[in-house]
Amino acid sequence: MLREHRFATHPVERPLLKHRDRPCGSARFTVRQIYGPLDWQVEHCIRAIVNGVAISPADLGEHLFSERGMVKVELASENARSSYEFDIAIPAEHDLNGMDRALREVLEAGKVNAATISEFFEHTRMFPSANEYADAIADYLYWFAGRHAHIDQATIDRHREKLKRASAVLRDFNRPVALTICSLISFYFNHFEDAARRAPHQLLGNLSTRMADSAAARTAPRPKAAVRGELSTLERALIDRRTADIIRLLCLPMTEQTTADLVEFTCAEADFYDTCKITLFTAEHHLASGDPRATQVLHSAGRIGLPERWVNARLDLITE
Repeated sequence: MLREHRFATHPVERPLLKHRDRPCGSARFTVRQIYGPLDWQVEHCIRAIVNGVAISPADLGEHLFSERGMVKVELASENARSSYEFDIAIPAEHDLNGMDRALREVLEAGKVNAATISEFFEHTRMFPSANEYADAIADYLYWFAGRHAHIDQATIDRHREKLKRASAVLRDFNRPVALTICSLISFYFNHFEDAARRAPHQLLGNLSTRMADSAAARTAPRPKAAVRGELSTLERALIDRRTADIIRLLCLPMTEQTTADLVEFTCAEADFYDTCKITLFTAEHHLASGDPRATQVLHSAGRIGLPERWVNARLDLITE
């Protein structure tokens, strides 16, 4: 009873370490980019130990900013302790720039395949601190190459896993290559809000915002103007042909004048994620322009896996 009373009336506040305002978990955490000592924040802490050396909690951010490699942090409050492990693996700017140049060389050659990706890997030996960054770019390139080839389903599934790994690594880098690839990955997986947030250029950002608003189903669709803007040189080089065709479609005005363009559109070998984008846009376009084919498209949307909540909300609009 005394123990229960003590914890009920005087709850234990565990010491907490945050990296860029996000609480660090108990699993080992890889830090790929640090902008300054203020990236680290500590709460409810009176003692700190870094790799066996006691330091003031107030100095922890400054200390971690200068650390590299494997780092163990132990924090203590009056009645609790917390432990963290970090791999602070921050590539040298020279190595990151070198990998970006190597990628441009592959893209400018105009052919991305297993051979050119292997050549790209050869460059990683010259820039050792950026190996993880290079691996993530290569993961994207393998998926990109697969979009231009006839491959089996098992390979397609492996390439999608590569996309997820690439995004997990590159989202830590505030660089044009990383931002472009991350926004394209989010767009492919139909994570439109994330794609809009990460897109470094206007067209893909505006288009992703249009698609996110359509998927939210807040109000009845109305005729909309075309999405304006240009893809950057880097975006054009990193967008596969299938996605490029879909982007051109999704940028069309939502008006009667473009219904024929929409109905005639075909996308060879469209996969689940492609089909969801096309179906979402087609339904919204037909609703906005008053086309009765909206009902048929919405029923097909439910069959291919678009959210039931969104389908029902759109069908309710037609009923009303």
